[in-house]
Amino acid sequence: MGQLYDAHHRALRGFCLRLLGDADGAEDLLHETFLSLPRALRRYRGERPLRSFLLGVAANHCRHHVRAAARRRRAHARAMPPAQAGGDELRHEQARAWPRPMR
Repeated sequence: MGQLYDAHHRALRGFCLRLLGDADGAEDLLHETFLSLPRALRRYRGERPLRSFLLGVAANHCRHHVRAAARRRRAHARAMPPAQAGGDELRHEQARAWPRPMR
């Protein structure tokens, strides 16, 4: 496993970085990719280069990460109170609707 890491980690990290645009996230997904390799390598049949197979495993991890992040954002948006979800425009509308003191 160490030899695989030494031989391919730079290419896989660059690939993850291009997909995510986030260096920390790319590093995390690189490690997830290598942690999942013992199980994933059972599917490797040698029909294509090993690096292509590893890039496919990394792509699946990146895809899963992006989908999970989107689900978290949607859940967070649903859980936010309406005043925070609408931002400034909603606050201004609520302020206009508030009764003004009489002078």
